[in-house]
Amino acid sequence: MRKLSRHLISCLESYNQLKEYVLRSLILTLIFWSICFSAQAEKLTVPPENIIKIVKQHSYTDFPTALDTLAIIRVESNFKPDAVNPEISVLHPEKIATPSNGLMQVQNGPMGIEENITAGTDQLHEYYGLLHKNVEATVKSNNIGIGSYWRGTKKISAADYWSKFQKRRNEYIAYYKKIGDPYRILPPATKRHKKHH
Repeated sequence: MRKLSRHLISCLESYNQLKEYVLRSLILTLIFWSICFSAQAEKLTVPPENIIKIVKQHSYTDFPTALDTLAIIRVESNFKPDAVNPEISVLHPEKIATPSNGLMQVQNGPMGIEENITAGTDQLHEYYGLLHKNVEATVKSNNIGIGSYWRGTKKISAADYWSKFQKRRNEYIAYYKKIGDPYRILPPATKRHKKHH
């Protein structure tokens, strides 16, 4: 009887050890795949050549430069020209505000690539002037609207957007440095006067 009890205890201990091993293996596997998918999701989006050329043409001397514009486009639409984002009110979800369109997600803006980039960079430059050439304030206003920025509302959303912009901008600085900057994206090469037509 004692031998049987010892055997049962030994079996239970082995079972518990096996269960713990399987559980740890499963957790490690989940962590591994989570890291893999996260890395894949964060993969750098290389801007298409046609968009780069248009961005350079419509960038400003001070802000937004071509580098700034590419970072904004990456955050806003990930270089999808047909992107549309209807803004839904939290208080009144049945009411849909004017949608933001295109590469730069300009509110009620044109969908054409060049027209959208022109509208987006012009708006950013206008904000930049109104906000006393404060880049951070300009970028945040591009996300929440200049009225919300002046009122001091939506601060969390604005801070998150500013963080994303900086991250993408730094990614492109590193990328273009690495490949030798064939499109002359990096400052001061892009610091040029805007061509007004």
